Amino acid sequence: MLQKNDILTVTCDSIGTNGEGIARHDGTTLFIPYFLTGERARVKVLKVKGNAAYAKVEELLTPAEDRVRPACPV
Repeated sequence: MLQKNDILTVTCDSIGTNGEGIARHDGTTLFIPYFLTGERARVKVLKVKGNAAYAKVEELLTPAEDRVRPACPV
């Protein structure tokens, strides 16, 4: 079972209705913002609720071909 602050390596397999990347790990669905389909990353679990968890990208290991650098820093 996942716990808050766990570090995982996952691959995004789809995009959610709110634009977040979706990955799966041991029966848990992870929702990860700024994560594109096909990308592989190390993520940190922020919150676990039943069979769903929310995480953030700690390190992008394999970026998607669709990922682009922003035109200017924000």
